[in-house]
Amino acid sequence: MEPPVRPASTGTITHGVAVGEVLGVSTLAGARLLAGGRGLGRIVQRLNVMEVPDILAWVKPNELLLTTGYPLRNTPQSLDRLVSDLDERGLAALGIKLGRYLDRLPGEMVEQADRLGFPLIQLPDDVGFDDILNQVLTDILNRQAAALARAEEAHRALVQVVLAGGGLSEVTSPRSA
Repeated sequence: MEPPVRPASTGTITHGVAVGEVLGVSTLAGARLLAGGRGLGRIVQRLNVMEVPDILAWVKPNELLLTTGYPLRNTPQSLDRLVSDLDERGLAALGIKLGRYLDRLPGEMVEQADRLGFPLIQLPDDVGFDDILNQVLTDILNRQAAALARAEEAHRALVQVVLAGGGLSEVTSPRSA
């Protein structure tokens, strides 16, 4: 039976960071894009860590999924299907540490990721998931705070116009400096 797509929780972050921008954070300086370059514009709004092989029941759209490969070590033949399943669920990308549990990704998996534009990222060996989670989530939350501040500023300006007796014409007319 196909695992259900889990809806995002209430209070979902509505802004995010493109996968290409995530690759620019300092903790991912040694990361390498293995496949799916067309998907670098996909938006990351949350992060998740893959600890179990049946991860599909636990993922949500716009996630960057991180893994050591441990849950995948016994099923390398199904990794190309994993890419399709993650893509169908709207994930942003898969970041994987190679070398300890998986030496390399199967060619079919890489080809499938390229076909779908689903980024596969080789994570640096010397960076912990906690550092990646912290830095990327901080970036996402800072962008969310900036968007909220801009919305609050616009709201205050509109309220000021209304309180001063203005209407639609005052709201839409350019301010004089």
